[in-house]
Amino acid sequence: MVSLTLTSRSNRFVLLLAAALAGWQIAHGLPEGTPLPMVAYTMGFGVLLLACLWLFLMGLEVLEHPLVVVVAALVPLSFSLGLVGEYWPQGMTVFIPFAVVGLIGIAYSRMGKLSSRLGVLMVALVHGVAGLVILGVPVWAVEQGLARPGVLGISAGGAWIGLSGLALLGQRLRWISGKMDDVTRLLPWSLLLTLVFLVIGFNLR
Repeated sequence: MVSLTLTSRSNRFVLLLAAALAGWQIAHGLPEGTPLPMVAYTMGFGVLLLACLWLFLMGLEVLEHPLVVVVAALVPLSFSLGLVGEYWPQGMTVFIPFAVVGLIGIAYSRMGKLSSRLGVLMVALVHGVAGLVILGVPVWAVEQGLARPGVLGISAGGAWIGLSGLALLGQRLRWISGKMDDVTRLLPWSLLLTLVFLVIGFNLR
């Protein structure tokens, strides 16, 4: 396991900076007049904020906790739910049940109620669908004239955190070579870059 206290102080600074970006966006930059998307976006940034603070206080070894997978799923589900609600509200009748069932399924698998292979499949399905929504909806919104090109920053942020999550999952399950430390050590920077993209996307759309 990697302990954040054994890495450079720059990691702590990066996590605090990422947390500050998430907090600023929650306080100043979320859309008004659309209650459900606003709640979803707030939840997404809130989870990122808490994740940064959690890593800052406890160290990267908290990634070994089973609940991390459940908490991590809230990020793509929240942002994808907000995007669907804001730009394609008619899709909410399908996406809300998917998000609820997916989150319950991941939590159920973390309690050991499902086989490890089925649990991994559940995580991959939820993250995959939510990731495609985060990537695709902003592109569609730009093409339809519903948002400015700056909204593509949301797509970039979603893609980056998605790739980071897949790298963590892949190394934990030994799908890809390398030490777990090699990926976890870069996680603070991945969180910061994700939040930079998301903040750009939400403020330039």
